Amino acid sequence: MLNKRQGTVWHWGPPCKRGHNENGGSYRYGHPHGACVACMAKKSRTAKRQSYNKTYYQQNTERLKQASQEYRSEHDYESKRYAQDKPFHAARYKKWCQDNPEKAAARCGERRATRNNATPKWVNRAAIAALYAEARRRQRETGIPHHVDHIIPLRHPLVCGLHVEHNLQVVPASINGNYIDDFL
Repeated sequence: MLNKRQGTVWHWGPPCKRGHNENGGSYRYGHPHGACVACMAKKSRTAKRQSYNKTYYQQNTERLKQASQEYRSEHDYESKRYAQDKPFHAARYKKWCQDNPEKAAARCGERRATRNNATPKWVNRAAIAALYAEARRRQRETGIPHHVDHIIPLRHPLVCGLHVEHNLQVVPASINGNYIDDFL
């Protein structure tokens, strides 16, 4: 059904891909993708907000930077506390996994899928198995837990490593858990 409204032709059709169903799902003619009215209004509001935020930041740069520094100096204890309370957080995560087995399985599956997608067909599986065996051997001999760590992380915004023997190293668990996947 066509309807003229303020000089623009509107088509009332199925809901848009975001699920908006205003008046039976309105799409505007003339837009390259037949944009939904609700989507276009939200985009317009977002653009206005971004413009306002940019102007506000330019006018108050020094004050905002100072407030940010003050906040970080006051709340820096949170990151230090996490490092000090690692056993507490590990126990809390274990309890969460027991309470939410389906979410924990999804997380584990995502990690496994990432590793499998990063494993090429030409990988030397025997060499990788030897690295995991070496980690177990070191743990038995020293009593300190050891992990097999990816030198170049499998998931990172800048680079993605492979799950191959040349990208793996055996490290103590305490070292492996103390850094974030930084790649410089």
